[in-house]
Amino acid sequence: MGYRGTGFIQRLNAETAALLSAIHSAFYRASTETKDFV
Repeated sequence: MGYRGTGFIQRLNAETAALLSAIHSAFYRASTETKDFV
């Protein structure tokens, strides 16, 4: 593995974190909009 493997894992974690953040913000926005309608 070595440094290359670690860098790959770190990049994968960063991309996953960004994806989860985008999904979370999308759900949060949807829930707040739904509350406005109700």
